Amino acid sequence: MSLLRSCLWVTAYFIGELTLSISVGAAEAPKQLRDLVDGAKKEGRVVYATSGEAPELIRKLGQSFNKKFGFNLELQGVPLQASAATTRILQEKAANRLSFDITHPSYPLVQRLLGKGVLADYDWIGVFGEALPRIREAATNVPAHLKNKVLDYQHLVYVGLYNSSMVAKNEAPKKWQDLLQPKWKGRKIILDPRGTSLYLLFLEYGEKWVLDYAGKLVEQEPLFVSGSPNIARAVAKGEAPIGITSYSNIIEQKKLGLPVELAPFEVAGVVPQVIAPLEGGPHPNAAKLFAAWFATDGMLLLQEEDGTGRAWPGTDWLMAKQLEASAVKLAFASSPEQIESAGSIVEKVAKIMQRRR
Repeated sequence: MSLLRSCLWVTAYFIGELTLSISVGAAEAPKQLRDLVDGAKKEGRVVYATSGEAPELIRKLGQSFNKKFGFNLELQGVPLQASAATTRILQEKAANRLSFDITHPSYPLVQRLLGKGVLADYDWIGVFGEALPRIREAATNVPAHLKNKVLDYQHLVYVGLYNSSMVAKNEAPKKWQDLLQPKWKGRKIILDPRGTSLYLLFLEYGEKWVLDYAGKLVEQEPLFVSGSPNIARAVAKGEAPIGITSYSNIIEQKKLGLPVELAPFEVAGVVPQVIAPLEGGPHPNAAKLFAAWFATDGMLLLQEEDGTGRAWPGTDWLMAKQLEASAVKLAFASSPEQIESAGSIVEKVAKIMQRRR
């Protein structure tokens, strides 16, 4: 394993299942937590940029959140892709009128928010360590320069999938290079034209390889579909036999009984998203409270509902266990330099795809 790959692997420790049911108004709860709950009750609402969760799932999240803290806040989801949310945050901050409280960016998008007055340090473990034990994992497993500002959220692990009613297991591609075989030419592969499924392969193979590969893959005349969930649905419906999607979307489609399977290529790029409560948002107490809950108990609920999870090796997340069993190598960009490179390369890959569509 290369030094780079060794540095990219993060060893996470597991904090046990939440077993302590507390009243956050009790005297033993940290004063900061009691103040947050009191403030959130007065605010009455939290507004967050979603990844497009279904209304029924948002309702379940709201119910579980309210039950945990003993109030009845309104959970309002604003359906915005993370990149669009980041642009909107910067525009609204410049006008001093933030309209929502929480966003869910990837590391490269977080970089755009640093130094703009919208991310502030907070003692997540000190405030929530007793009430939400998993907060230690969420607060710790982020790049050093982002600690105390954001919390670890879901991991988008880009892998191959195939429709098992169209492709036999022994015929499915097993390596990234297999997608360049002639039999997969001509609307047989579904890709995201934004390049999100390919760019992190530079951590394993280098930038030149990624850009060359993206060009060759486009010459296979793929179908272009924006959005990883949409790609998984399209493959499940038989619009093409193969696609590149986030692993959680495969879990979700399999739970629906649809004929999709993982094509475990040799390496998978991992895009960790974070939960970022916004400094200066309209509901600051509710924002911190919901962010901490969403990164812990809320993640467990999402895992149960749609397979959302985290990929850190050695942890108890369903996604992590299944990926370890498949022997897929995981590539994370975690240092500021790697994150900067990742942001540049994804733009280059997107241009290749858009130029040759």
